[in-house]
Formats: sequence, structure tokens, C-alpha cells
Amino acid sequence: VAEAAAQAGLDYLTVHARNGEQRSSDPPSWDAIREIKDCVADSVPIIGNGDVRTHDDVQHMLQSTGCDGIMIGRAAMRNPWVFESLLTGKTEKWPDLERVEAAFEENERWSNPQPAA
Repeated sequence: VAEAAAQAGLDYLTVHARNGEQRSSDPPSWDAIREIKDCVADSVPIIGNGDVRTHDDVQHMLQSTGCDGIMIGRAAMRNPWVFESLLTGKTEKWPDLERVEAAFEENERWSNPQPAA
């Protein structure tokens, strides 16, 4: 499927490291990402997904799968500041209460736009 998609001109392909029968508690199969990357070589960028929560996870996935990028899912829902720690390599920590409140207020503002007067 990946080879056919690449030949059809796909811009990129995101590969989740679990199949439809697995649950989030099951370990992901990063080998599946590697297999797909090997099939399409450099003809289409492969984005890997599955249990990436830390800077070390990012580095490990990139090295073990050869994928071209990473997609973050549940880790961002649990901790929206995960991206900062992924970029810096610093240990994840929750920001102070003021920053959390500001983020919730901003989310509320974007989720419920007020009509123009």
C-alpha cells in the first residue's frame, strides 16, 4: 500500500506503530515504521507515531525507524507543554499556575469566538 501511495504522488505518510486491534497499553511496533520506510526509501517522507513522550523517545524513534518526522498524539493531550521539552531536551515539567490558566483562557477564547459588534 505504501509503495502504491508513493507512486501515486503522496506528499508524506504518517504511520502509527499499532494496528487496529491493539490498545494504547500495548507496546507500539516501531519495526512496522522501519519496514514501511524501507519500502518507500526516499520517495515519500514517513512520519512516525506511537508512544513518543520524551526527547529521548524522539531520538530513539528517529534512529530506530529512519522516519523523517514525528507525530505526537496522546502525549500532547496529557501535557500540552510536551513540545517545549521535546525541543529543548529538558525534563518535562508543568508550568506555573499562571501559565496554565492563561492557556485555558486562550483555548476558551478560540473555542468560543464572540460575534463582531
